[in-house]
Amino acid sequence: GNFQLSTKLYLKLKEINPDNFQYHIGYLRAVRQTKDRTSLLQYLNSNNNGLLAENPKILPELIFTLLSFDLNDEALKLLEQQPQDTIEKSTFYWLRGAININWGKWVLAEVDYKKCLSADPFKEECLFDYVQLLKKTNKEKELMDLVKKNDRYDLLEK
Repeated sequence: GNFQLSTKLYLKLKEINPDNFQYHIGYLRAVRQTKDRTSLLQYLNSNNNGLLAENPKILPELIFTLLSFDLNDEALKLLEQQPQDTIEKSTFYWLRGAININWGKWVLAEVDYKKCLSADPFKEECLFDYVQLLKKTNKEKELMDLVKKNDRYDLLEK
């Protein structure tokens, strides 16, 4: 629960072993919790580009951290800069859908989520976010169709 301390500890771990992508993910999660914009900007300005290319699992954490600071343009730019062979299509559309959600572009987000699920019908993160969008936009029929199609009635409770 002490995210300020977590940020400092992950920063130290990153210094000791900068190639460990789990330390970067932990650091980004702590920064997101502390709402420490300065630390995020320092992270973005440091030379982490190579690590991101080698470990695409960092990308969702970085995108959601940017979105938590309403850095939507930066998130979209980062996402679109990723080489197509390093990121799955489903992940690309899921993250772009999240960016569109942050902008309040519900229709575009829905298009992205549909493309995501078309590329990977079992992408849990996308399915969850799409259900939340359908709830938010009061699209009951589409929501029930999606839940029935995937046999995921548990998503109605979340």
